[in-house]
Amino acid sequence: GRLKSFTQQLLTYREAIQGTRWTGGEEIWDTKSNTVFSSGKIRSSKEDGVAFIADASERANVLKFSPVTCSLALATCKTKFRNVPIVNAYAPREDTEEQTKEQFYYKLEQIYDSVPAKIQR
Repeated sequence: GRLKSFTQQLLTYREAIQGTRWTGGEEIWDTKSNTVFSSGKIRSSKEDGVAFIADASERANVLKFSPVTCSLALATCKTKFRNVPIVNAYAPREDTEEQTKEQFYYKLEQIYDSVPAKIQR
């Protein structure tokens, strides 16, 4: 019920989602009309988490899904002219420990640096 309604809205706006609070680490699952690519915490605490949702007809265009952490993921999607990397990031809150924030932004910078320069422009 809720997932179906939510995914229909997401597909209308073509957005990724943050703060999913789903557990289980890296997961990819199919529903009747969508595929969910999720990265969350492995333990049972329902915090953070990011996900991409692709329409079933577009599933083949998601070439690669790479969860980096529970709050960072990279999906590479095939388009008409080139493969496009899409980063989904759920930034730490202001009250998060400085070390955690530094690790997050370090990993985010690593992802950015891994994207070919041609696409960064």
